Amino acid sequence: MVAHATIEWYAPPVPADPADQLRRAMQQVFRRFGVLAGDATPCGQPLSMAHAHALLVLRERGALAQRDLARELGIDKSNVARLCARLAALDHATLRTAAHDRRVRLVQLTPRGARVADVVDGASRARFTSLLAAVPAARRSPLIAALELLAAVLAPAAPVAKGLADAPPDDLAPGPRRARQLLPRTGQAGARRRPAAGTRARRSAGRARRARRRPQRRARRDG
Repeated sequence: MVAHATIEWYAPPVPADPADQLRRAMQQVFRRFGVLAGDATPCGQPLSMAHAHALLVLRERGALAQRDLARELGIDKSNVARLCARLAALDHATLRTAAHDRRVRLVQLTPRGARVADVVDGASRARFTSLLAAVPAARRSPLIAALELLAAVLAPAAPVAKGLADAPPDDLAPGPRRARQLLPRTGQAGARRRPAAGTRARRSAGRARRARRRPQRRARRDG
């Protein structure tokens, strides 16, 4: 009998990708915490997340310009406009024009909105107190520090594009078309940008048609 040796190749473990680990951890946190529920907050209140957070921000900071509320919540101009309209429709907030600048819309809690904000704040505190109690005491401070660091990393940076600084106050997070309107219409050397080839052709054809019609108009006028 001939003995056959079995050779097993050893494959070293593939190191985990830290970015993928972070992505998966964040996904699990969002799902298990209840962030994806569109009709209720993670603390069980029958409000959308944006609505509840708007109440808490206005409760803490008082009256805010609509653009500042949008910046605080991390949403764009159109979304904050719809959110503020819903707050006003439910008598949770009032909207008014700022006395110092008519372009600025101020948002402020109503007495009813303040009461709802108190309820949301109490439910949120209870939920996070329960959550923190499940974390070992020695790991609570590092956990909070890690989340504060992540929040700092995610903080929005100030726009650096030339021309955006002169935009009106409510021109928040402009789309590509609006951004093109705000940027200077110059090329790399400062010369005015030339129209596209199709635009130049249409303009040339229009000038040619007008030139052909001039003799006819003069003839009718002289006749």
